[in-house]
Formats: sequence, structure tokens, C-alpha cells
Amino acid sequence: MSMEPSQAEYYAIPPRVRAAMDFIEHLERARHQCEPTTPVRELSSAELAVERQALQMLGQYFSGEMDFGDRPVRAVSSRRTDEDPDAPVETPV
Repeated sequence: MSMEPSQAEYYAIPPRVRAAMDFIEHLERARHQCEPTTPVRELSSAELAVERQALQMLGQYFSGEMDFGDRPVRAVSSRRTDEDPDAPVETPV
């Protein structure tokens, strides 16, 4: 069974979030020591800084603090145009 996301799942994630996840995965692969005789690759200060920012962004996305403007987090109201515009909107749960 493949652990890779389907194409629909892959594109449902906002592009900036996907890029952060891909970069974190890249760094994990770069740090991975395949063989005990090879030295572990040290990350540069730029890579570490980008990793910190990517982790912070992912934390904000998955906690619901930011949606990064790609897709609305909450359900959109289906109010008809002939209804009172000042009436409260009931959002289905």
C-alpha cells in the first residue's frame, strides 16, 4: 500500500504549505545516514533558518491560525439574494 498522497489530496493543500512540507522532507532525506560509515551531512545556516520558518508556517496552518489565502477555512454561507442582508447566517456544522 502506497503512502503517497493521491493527486486530489496533493493539490487540496495550499501550494505554500505543500512547499514547506516538501522542503522539510528534503532536509530529512539530506540528514539521513544510509550507511554507518558515511558522515552525517550538516545543514547550512540558511537551510536551518528556512526549516525553522517552514515549521512555524506548518504549525500556523495546522492549528488553523492561517489559511494562506488559498482556500477558506470555514463553510461559505448559501444565503439567497432576496433575504435580509443583516440577518444572522446559520452555518451548518
